[in-house]
Amino acid sequence: MVQTLPSSPPITTLLLSKGRNTLGHETNLARSPIWHARPRAPEDDTVVAPVLFGHPFRNVEGRPLTTTDQRLFAHLTTTYVRLGCPADRQVPFSLSEAAGALGHEVLGGKQRSLVRASLGRLRSATFESAIRHADGHETVLGWGLIDSYLVTTKGNGKGVCCTIR
Repeated sequence: MVQTLPSSPPITTLLLSKGRNTLGHETNLARSPIWHARPRAPEDDTVVAPVLFGHPFRNVEGRPLTTTDQRLFAHLTTTYVRLGCPADRQVPFSLSEAAGALGHEVLGGKQRSLVRASLGRLRSATFESAIRHADGHETVLGWGLIDSYLVTTKGNGKGVCCTIR
């Protein structure tokens, strides 16, 4: 039986019905070439034109994102949806939980540090999307994957806890 809040959005109900081991990740963003398996060499002049929702967008600021960052982002967005998509857009989690989601079996300072580094890259990434309107004017939107993150040593029973927004 799937437990949902009385006002849960349909996406929450759908995700919860898939079981606790299911991750939710926006398909266009998941397929986007913003996630790099390894850093690109300076001599690599490959032009990548990512598209999101049928419109091109580009990374204008921040460090390159890794596939580890993608996995953490998918974990955080899944948690957000499971919580019923709260209006404050905050996602509470622990660094240990996040390290476990990234596949670390040993959860210590190094693994928690890797999660914090990933949060820093996710926060630093800034993208621009442009939409050309029928009357010819263009709207450009600057956006990021997460607005901010907070890491505190005041535990919630799971050790160091975090919130992203």
